[in-house]
Amino acid sequence: LRVVNFPFHLSFPSRVVALLCTSVGMLVLKPMGETFEMWRAPSLPLYQRIYLFNLTNPTEAQNGQQPNLTEIGPYVYRVYRTKENITFHDNATVSYRERKRLVFVSELSAGSEDDIITTINIPAMVRSPQVDPKWACLQCSHKRSMQPVFLLNVSSLLWGYTDPMVDTLTSLGMMPLGRFGLLAEHNDSLSGVFTIFTGEDYPRKAHSIDMWNGKRQVNYWKSEIANQMLGTVGQLWPPFLPANRPLAFFNPDACRSLWMEFAGENITDGITVYKYRFAPSLFSSTPPDSFYPPSQHDPLPTETKPSKKKNCFAGVPIYLSQPHFLNGDPSLQLSGLAPDHALHGTEVLIHPVTARCDFCIFYMAYDVIESRHPSPFKGGEVTGGFRDRIYTNLVLMPHVVSLAAWVALGLGVVLCLVAAALAAKKVRSFGGQLELAVIKMVKYLCKYKPC
Repeated sequence: LRVVNFPFHLSFPSRVVALLCTSVGMLVLKPMGETFEMWRAPSLPLYQRIYLFNLTNPTEAQNGQQPNLTEIGPYVYRVYRTKENITFHDNATVSYRERKRLVFVSELSAGSEDDIITTINIPAMVRSPQVDPKWACLQCSHKRSMQPVFLLNVSSLLWGYTDPMVDTLTSLGMMPLGRFGLLAEHNDSLSGVFTIFTGEDYPRKAHSIDMWNGKRQVNYWKSEIANQMLGTVGQLWPPFLPANRPLAFFNPDACRSLWMEFAGENITDGITVYKYRFAPSLFSSTPPDSFYPPSQHDPLPTETKPSKKKNCFAGVPIYLSQPHFLNGDPSLQLSGLAPDHALHGTEVLIHPVTARCDFCIFYMAYDVIESRHPSPFKGGEVTGGFRDRIYTNLVLMPHVVSLAAWVALGLGVVLCLVAAALAAKKVRSFGGQLELAVIKMVKYLCKYKPC
């Protein structure tokens, strides 16, 4: 009887491990590697949605009444990111600068960049002891031409405009772009120099930040721990994310690392992903459960000597918050604001093995302190271009391999049964021949001897 061996049960786990290693290996950055081009110039569509607030009662607001705001938008921009000046180092890190370019997408937007809105004159409203003393003098010299509220189109408000005061600031070197715009420095501009880990020596550190502009911490905050740069740069995370752990990423626009809380598991298109959200106390000045010590935390990045070094927001007193002051103090609410977790909350879905963002929506607002006026808030959205590959490698293929294993096992059982049946048949045939031989022998003996 031939024994048939089926070694598939030995190769099944190794094939799954190979699939996992292949998927995780795609996250390791190396020159001309499989992930390099996707990382250098991502083809995954990324959209930035910008919402603005229109002041509908400017006269009454200037006379002391509560401002009435109306949200307009979104104004949607396709974001193109490319890494430049890429340099790989011997310690498994890579340095680069990122260029971000935004292109208006009219078909996805609720209006045109030519839309006129009524908004506050931010340079005129900014009054802070942290600002260069020249700023106050300029306000006095341009007082007649500086109205606290004026009309602007969306394009000018976002990407820059000029007026007598802006021209004067430019001549004094205080407005390097020669115009003032809320996002003037965020289009077709280069970021600082990021240095991140490639993961080549240790995949669990892949994409974690090592330095920004040659430093491992910033000095904008009062707390040492608040000045630390932790996590990644918010585009990728190290593979094999543990459940129930927060995620951090460094945001240079916020001059700090931001934290997201684990919010459970989701299943999208058959793929199990982890959900993360901003903590309610993320932007609070003295939260009891904040990552920052309450006694040392300051809601503003500050410098004790502004003349020596500008602070994060170039001397402008800016608060960070979630849209519509979501999770903020009730005293911040104005007529027209309606914070809603479903509409204004950040939600990130990440595959735990590959740590790729399957569906990400980030919201953050910049608010002018002196006016209590919520400035435009941005929502970045990216959807799963990597999803098909994840599904193929980590969902579909293991199922195929598992199915093949069960088919092979079933086939092996069938072959074993067939082999056993053939063996039994041979035994029965041999037994019949033996019985016939015994009878013939008995007859032969009885022929010569009486039985």
